[in-house]
Amino acid sequence: MASVNKVLDFIGNESIDDTPVLVDWAIDADKAIGSFYDYKEEIHVLEVSNCRTKLPCGTIEVRGLLLGDHGCNCNLTFDNAKLVIQDLSTGVETTGGLLAIAVVDSGDVTCNISNIRWWVQNNNVIMDQNFDGNKVTVKLLMYQLDGDGFPLINEYNVKAIASYLEWRLAKRSMWSKNPREQFNMNMLRDLEARWERLCSDARAESSYPSNGERQELADMINNPISGRGIDTTGLTI
Repeated sequence: MASVNKVLDFIGNESIDDTPVLVDWAIDADKAIGSFYDYKEEIHVLEVSNCRTKLPCGTIEVRGLLLGDHGCNCNLTFDNAKLVIQDLSTGVETTGGLLAIAVVDSGDVTCNISNIRWWVQNNNVIMDQNFDGNKVTVKLLMYQLDGDGFPLINEYNVKAIASYLEWRLAKRSMWSKNPREQFNMNMLRDLEARWERLCSDARAESSYPSNGERQELADMINNPISGRGIDTTGLTI
């Protein structure tokens, strides 16, 4: 995995003011490539203030919400909640948002549908009832982040994402007051075509494990405790 900072260095960006916009564009490009396996599922316990709670940075999607604090290792509870939702013929989604799941019995992980609705707005979970001071447990699909909080992206996607940023920056130059800084339409079309070509290449290459993923697999296989054992057949001591 590589940080978005690597993409910014690749295009020679030196403007700190542009960095937040470029990071957002890089995430848009990564989504367009379809790097689903660069994300990871995490469970977080969040405290509600009045009717809302802020989601962690790097959240891509909220996959479930349980009322109360059930810890960060409650995958079984979420699995049972999913079965409860599937049993409902009308589903869990309503015109007023999604219905939260209440855990009736944590011992045998019994779940039921609550009457509290919620939805996501501006990276916050909004609830239709005052839940102030209480906690909710959410399962999230998240970007992996580096130490500085920048999203990590697949190494194979760096050139494609850099190409997307170059195209978007060129498009923005059309509104520059200085005509000498503007890109003409032919150059914009060339940059767009280059992005589309590299995007297709990145989609194909992303299906293969990156160098970091290969190393992780090798470490798992060769782990002396949990990995594949050494074949001692034919050896004499």
